[in-house]
Amino acid sequence: MVKLISILLDMLFCFVQLLAAQSNNHAISVDPVHHHVVFENDHVRVLEVLAAPGATSPMHTHPALVGISLEKVRSNMSTPDGTNFVFDLHPGQVYWFDEAEHDWEVFAGQVHLVAVEVKSAR
Repeated sequence: MVKLISILLDMLFCFVQLLAAQSNNHAISVDPVHHHVVFENDHVRVLEVLAAPGATSPMHTHPALVGISLEKVRSNMSTPDGTNFVFDLHPGQVYWFDEAEHDWEVFAGQVHLVAVEVKSAR
């Protein structure tokens, strides 16, 4: 019985460490200057993202999310594998990202968007 409890505690410790490692790379941990939590519950986390031309954000992660752009902006995004792409957003544009890991730099316009990250569907 003591052995079983020890194994379960070890598994719990590993699980907590895994969750902590994943959350440490989240946008609000890596880049709190640009990513602001405006609402959170058990189902969603809502972020407001604000950045001026020339601003950069280091590599970070997001769970699946729907985003709504409030401004016109052109930015460069890159992924961990080195893929780079230009990302243009317009006011009122809605987009979906599956789980994402990226960094970005604002070329023109201002980033002002709301991102609703999905935690659970129920």
